[in-house]
Amino acid sequence: MSPACWRLGLWLLLLLSAACSERPRLNPLDPGGEGVTDPGRLQARAGHGVVELRWDYGHYRDVHGVRLWRRQEGGEELALGDPGLAGAAGQREDRAVTDGMAYAYDLELVLTDGTAWRPAAAVSVTPGPDLVWAVDRSAGQVWQVTADGRGAWFAAGRFLALAGAAADSRRGCCWLSDAYARSVARLSSTGGVEFHATPGRQPGPLAVDTDADLGWLIDTLRGEVCWWSLAADGDTLALGPMDAHFTQPVALAPAAGGCWVADRGEGRVCFWSPRGQRVEYADLAQPASLAATQGDLWVLPEAGDRVLHFAGEARHEWPLPLANATVLVWDERQGCLWVGGASEVAAFSSTGALLSRWTTASPVRGLAPGVAAGTVWVASANGLDRRGADGQVKARLGGFAGLLCVAVGPAADAW
Repeated sequence: MSPACWRLGLWLLLLLSAACSERPRLNPLDPGGEGVTDPGRLQARAGHGVVELRWDYGHYRDVHGVRLWRRQEGGEELALGDPGLAGAAGQREDRAVTDGMAYAYDLELVLTDGTAWRPAAAVSVTPGPDLVWAVDRSAGQVWQVTADGRGAWFAAGRFLALAGAAADSRRGCCWLSDAYARSVARLSSTGGVEFHATPGRQPGPLAVDTDADLGWLIDTLRGEVCWWSLAADGDTLALGPMDAHFTQPVALAPAAGGCWVADRGEGRVCFWSPRGQRVEYADLAQPASLAATQGDLWVLPEAGDRVLHFAGEARHEWPLPLANATVLVWDERQGCLWVGGASEVAAFSSTGALLSRWTTASPVRGLAPGVAAGTVWVASANGLDRRGADGQVKARLGGFAGLLCVAVGPAADAW
């Protein structure tokens, strides 16, 4: 071989060796494996009184098994269960946890040669009582989010035109309206979907009253409001029309066995119940959003610059310090009114005293009080925040195509 050919061959060999040295190693336990990903990493998801753990290192031939470790906030690290090995791939539930307490889980791989390695940082989760539904209208899906807001259990459905959602706290499900399919759907906590057709109607916003066991639905095609039993079964939903006329119904707020309706077209809000009760407040400037309790009603007008408060014959209003408010919801557990706008969220007392105020990165699409007092869920177009009452972000989940709203209810005890 000529010197020139020998030098060329050596150069090609060096290039090939360099390329191989930069390729990710198959075994992530090799400390020399730069840039190696961890496809079998531990996943932890928080529910009500439970944390579900999953891992998969079965594709590595030299992994004998794994050990799982848990560290409670401010506590020592403890082995989960028997100190012996779990399978290289598997899952388990940890029910020795307390809602609201933070936990960190770690996974240790034990190799066939007896050595051990922890391939990734610990995973932090916080179990809790919230059953959370993130309604992604742009994607046509509804996500059930983990109780701590750090992940999701599943995404269900292929809805064409989601128009409304409400959590049914008694049954642990979420009711959804689909304008295009002209149906109302019930989504279970395990991902099952039951569709109930609404022939001749175009479902819009909906609300549920679990105390009265009634659901309320705006029919945007006819300009009507209908009600149904939450115990409904069958392919077609039996709807009872509200005995009232509306020009442009846009929002609902169930209370006291009936429902308040905002009629933006006629500038009024009215209450109607199947027992025949009727109340009306007229001469309002385009009511757009409502919140109600047994004896109080709050109205947010289209301008988003103030809140109207009605308590029987008494009427008060107060200006809002935040711009372009679009959403308000009453928080029964904290006794406050949450209001969301273009870049802020504020909490008020029932009579308008400002309790807290903080900024958001994006316009607010939806608000839902947490089941445990002191938290609120804030939906924007592409993200969902779990925040404390002071606005501190406890968890942030992104990647949504376009959220319509968020619905939250209590998880069942037998999760």
